[in-house]
Amino acid sequence: MIAALVVAANTAAAEDWTGAHAGLRLDYADIEVEPTGGDGASNAGDGALFGVVGGYRYDLGDYVIGGTLSYVQGDVAVPSLGDTMTPADPKVDAILRAGIEVGYDAEPYLFYATVGSARIDATSIFGDSMDETGAFFGVGADYRMSDKIILGAELIHTNVDDFAGADFSATTLAVSARYSF
Repeated sequence: MIAALVVAANTAAAEDWTGAHAGLRLDYADIEVEPTGGDGASNAGDGALFGVVGGYRYDLGDYVIGGTLSYVQGDVAVPSLGDTMTPADPKVDAILRAGIEVGYDAEPYLFYATVGSARIDATSIFGDSMDETGAFFGVGADYRMSDKIILGAELIHTNVDDFAGADFSATTLAVSARYSF
């Protein structure tokens, strides 16, 4: 009887997504830069970004709401259409995202949609630092391995209009490992 109560208590605790979480994430980014008002031609690059993620969630039963913050950095070059790069062809250094999540609790899984604001930090080939704010949206899924360990995957699209004279978009596929507090 006591063993059954202990197992039930541990199961109930594992099913609650309420609380803070923090960890590491690895993003693979596919980046496209198109000159503002251009003819549809664009520059593209891809590469890895590594960083941290954290947030807080509140479990409402079948649904979960929360806020999230992530910061990833790397060195993703976006070569130009020609043989040389121009100042409008950024090398993405970092992406900072702050957003909200709304999800469905299918314990031990959480499936969610996310939307928010993103800050892109980049460097031109001349070494000029550039940054601009845009929006992001995406979907994700988390798997609760235990009371404290969460593994996740996320597909995010980030868009910034008029970034150094160009429209910037990045689609990232991320994996993460987080500790739940």
